[in-house]
Amino acid sequence: MSNVPNAPVQRPGVIVLSLQEALWPKLEKIGSNLSNGSTTGFKGHVTQTREVKYNAAGRNSILYVDTRSSIDFSQGPLNETSNEFDVAISGSGFLSFKSATDGVVYSRDGQLGINDKGVVVNILGDPLLNESGSAITVPVNAKSISIAQDGTVAADGTQLDKIGLKDFSDKNTLNYIGQRYFKTDERGTAVLDPRLMQGFIEGSNRNAVNEVLNLVEIARSFENAQKLLDEDAKRQSKAINVSPTPA
Repeated sequence: MSNVPNAPVQRPGVIVLSLQEALWPKLEKIGSNLSNGSTTGFKGHVTQTREVKYNAAGRNSILYVDTRSSIDFSQGPLNETSNEFDVAISGSGFLSFKSATDGVVYSRDGQLGINDKGVVVNILGDPLLNESGSAITVPVNAKSISIAQDGTVAADGTQLDKIGLKDFSDKNTLNYIGQRYFKTDERGTAVLDPRLMQGFIEGSNRNAVNEVLNLVEIARSFENAQKLLDEDAKRQSKAINVSPTPA
């Protein structure tokens, strides 16, 4: 009968496996960041891998690796387009749109235009909303459109409406739903000092070179984890094959 005490519940191999599993969502987020490196108004994902200790009653501590993801809302570069309908936000805030499928949504993508009814819309055809939550319209035959820093929209020198710029104290409530849109149950508050720039768009806040370096780091972490896993498997195999010492 063996005199070896009860082995710990947790083995190194289990921790390594959890690390490899945690790398997959990190890889997915980096892939998304890379593919959206040139997407207007895109906000990238940031992932963090951490070691977690779980204490079970009557058992040894169990370690595993967990990955958490969040959205980086930092400012992207402002690129001039000279298109009078393009508008970029410098600083805080989100443009509000009325989606046919998702209701009121928020975005930093200010690539705008007008439809045949004079409604100001984005590239998806969804109306841009004013401060009261209604669609903004301009005369279809207007010769010039101006958008002031505070969001005031004018046609041929006549003020028509004002863009409703919203912000959120807790941006963790904003869920990315695709199409450069964020959705939340929070109502948001009006931006007190809006800074809109006509003839500009905001680029993605992700840097392709940095994302490639992150991919290399993940590949190295996965390889190192696999080496540890192989070494642990060899150690266990050697322990199983050791013959008991004769009495």
